[in-house]
Amino acid sequence: LLNALGNQDQNAINTLTEAGLVVDKTTSGKVYDRFRHRIMFPIRNLNGKVVAFGGRVLGDEKPKYLNSPETAVFHKGKELYGLYEAKQIHRQLHRLIIVEGYMDVVALAQHGITYAAATLGTATNEDHLKRIFRLTSEVVFCFDGDKAGRSAAKRALETSLPQMQDGRQIKFLFLPEAEDPDSLVRSIGKNKFEQLIKQSTPLSDYLFSSIASELDLNTMDGKARLSALALPLINQIPDGVFHQLMLQSLANKTGLELSSITTLAAADSQATPAPPAPAATVESHRNQADNDDLEQLHATAPDLMPGAASAAHFSLSRQPMNEAEQAPSENWLTTKLPLKINTLNKLPPPHSAITMLLHKPQLAHKLTDNQHAILKDIDEPVVRLLVGIISLLQVNDDSHIGVLLGRWNGTDEGRLLVQLAALERLIPHEGLEQEFFATINAVCMLSKQHKIAQLLTKMKSLSFKQLGNQEKEQLKQLLTDQ
Repeated sequence: LLNALGNQDQNAINTLTEAGLVVDKTTSGKVYDRFRHRIMFPIRNLNGKVVAFGGRVLGDEKPKYLNSPETAVFHKGKELYGLYEAKQIHRQLHRLIIVEGYMDVVALAQHGITYAAATLGTATNEDHLKRIFRLTSEVVFCFDGDKAGRSAAKRALETSLPQMQDGRQIKFLFLPEAEDPDSLVRSIGKNKFEQLIKQSTPLSDYLFSSIASELDLNTMDGKARLSALALPLINQIPDGVFHQLMLQSLANKTGLELSSITTLAAADSQATPAPPAPAATVESHRNQADNDDLEQLHATAPDLMPGAASAAHFSLSRQPMNEAEQAPSENWLTTKLPLKINTLNKLPPPHSAITMLLHKPQLAHKLTDNQHAILKDIDEPVVRLLVGIISLLQVNDDSHIGVLLGRWNGTDEGRLLVQLAALERLIPHEGLEQEFFATINAVCMLSKQHKIAQLLTKMKSLSFKQLGNQEKEQLKQLLTDQ
């Protein structure tokens, strides 16, 4: 290719490099063809113009497939191999099958199934679906039946939900183990393959089955968790008949009234993210307190235990507190948790503690009286909810997630519990108790951190000398206890 189109013409080489057809090794000064010893697949946009290429090796070399890089005219997250050809064959596309590779598209076309397209090394995304739904109202995702295929299907489900306007259909076809569309259509032929397509699983069925696969829906816990996991997904579906039918289906599966499910769905969709808690920084405090004030602070606390000097410095000049140290936020309770959060590591400590109790209620019995008393002294909504859950679990040995959700059903607390119950527990069972008590200790520190933050905020407008004796003593005591 280089010899035919470029050779020693630098302008031609520059153009070929920009198009991704040749690679310029600036370190060695060599230029060579990107695609060598490969079967070439032209990738056309919807107007039929070739905007990129894909190449498949003939032997066992790696990588097996190689695509053109991103260029000014080619964005792999927007194009689909075979979509232009399918549109040319079918002036009215009744459905489109999304497969994983070029050879799947080619093999299906060889057997008369000429309405398939493949993504170009990426998962199907929002841009793909918007483009597809301009041409057809039915999409069938075709995946291998292995673990990787199931994972890809779940990603496709999440991407598809916001595009599920009334009148559109999305289905999922899972092939037998060790089969792909290429091998299977060669084995069973067109008619049987198309029969599999017609029997593919609708999005609604796949959504519930994928969630319920590890739940026992004969128990209250299982039904509560199904609701907690399904509602955030259903709420991504645009308002309309399909959205309402999904809520009705969830109500049928959980045994709840549709009005209750609708109320929970409305609460989940209307909640808003909480703003970040303010944090003290080194510059904001140094601008308000001069060196004399800092020296007086140390003079008032001469008997601090080892490390107290650094604790005092922490209070006045430390960088923003990390998540485990943040002062309580006034609107924790009414905060909608981000839907993508699926790990306790990203939650504020009170939320983490509640989530662990939902998974293992027995932890409440191992809390000490002193820890319980400290928690009761913290006047924050989510901590009050945490204390209420602990108290309920300590009194009722048989309490479980269903009882807790029922206790706070229809309240802000209940809606928060539904969201927390939906989070995946990634902490191993054997490490859950240790993590729980570390989190409880972090919650107990919140009150102290909050008081320090309040005093430091006051110091922004007053010098240390202007603080009252009681406030100085309080700050000294707080720093001593660090």
